[in-house]
Amino acid sequence: MNKFLTWLIGGSLIGLCACGDDSSSNAGGNDDAGGVVASTLCLSTPLDGSDAECGSFVLNESDSTFSFLRWIDYGFCGGTDSLNMSWHLEKIKAQVSSKYSIRGDSLYVRSNEIYTMNEIPLGYSSTKDDNAVVTTFWSPKHDGIKGTWRYVSQYLDSPRGYVNSPFENHAVFWTFSENRLLQDTVENPGYNFFRTSFVEDLLFSIYYKEGGAPNAIHAGYFSKFYPYNLSSLDIQMDSRSETEATFTVGGEKVVISNVDFELIFFSRFKVFLDVEYAGKKCPYRYHVENISEQTCRQENVDFMYLEDGWNSYTLDTTVRVWSSEIRFEDNRREFEECLGFSE
Repeated sequence: MNKFLTWLIGGSLIGLCACGDDSSSNAGGNDDAGGVVASTLCLSTPLDGSDAECGSFVLNESDSTFSFLRWIDYGFCGGTDSLNMSWHLEKIKAQVSSKYSIRGDSLYVRSNEIYTMNEIPLGYSSTKDDNAVVTTFWSPKHDGIKGTWRYVSQYLDSPRGYVNSPFENHAVFWTFSENRLLQDTVENPGYNFFRTSFVEDLLFSIYYKEGGAPNAIHAGYFSKFYPYNLSSLDIQMDSRSETEATFTVGGEKVVISNVDFELIFFSRFKVFLDVEYAGKKCPYRYHVENISEQTCRQENVDFMYLEDGWNSYTLDTTVRVWSSEIRFEDNRREFEECLGFSE
């Protein structure tokens, strides 16, 4: 299963933001955040005949439950072989039933989620109490569950548990009312690229002179131990602007410059930058995104790969899922060689 779809169906609660793009909405109560970049509206009315992307929303405060139904678009480039590809669009049906509890200013949501494509059950459904998705929100102002809550964290409560979090360059807010649920994804003005796990991993590799290139996805998350773990290793930041920072790493100067990134959870992430160290200037280039009807083209076949097994979920089993994501650039191996990293 490709990683974008895994994130999407691995947590439908936060996955609500995957397809919304109504930037005209305004999430009440999120004064500490920037502009709205995506919104998704969940109504009690059915999906058909309304502007909502999520339907059959039911809130029952008497027993602390809510539920909803959502159809998720899953597009891919498919065909009998790499020379006969075309755009395909399937629908994933997500049915979510949630039990919630409120303790002070914290909201805990425990959800069971069922996913199907063409009536065929998909993996990553959580249908048992010991296999539920647990999501935490926070709000200083609320009337029971009604009000605006800020997303804090999410994990799968099972032996194969995982954390599924949107990138920290965005913040996610949920607003509950009697017959609707609104999710807004907004810019996070507190995001700092140079405090992310990506930069921390890079500096560690330079300090120890071993290890691989940082994973681009780590640019979406802050280091939980910054700056204490860096200072303990004789790593310090000397200066920083929006796109450039200078560090001293074990007595040597390291400059990270020309930072250009785009991080959109479930959809796209791109990280471009240059690292100057030990007399070398090494470019890091990574760009991958969900494939679209516009990028499902024969000339892009070198950026795709075959996803065996997914054709069993499509109506036409002769169609092979050639790619549901496209990797435009990935020079991590060259970056490692340039900096002299050893595994």
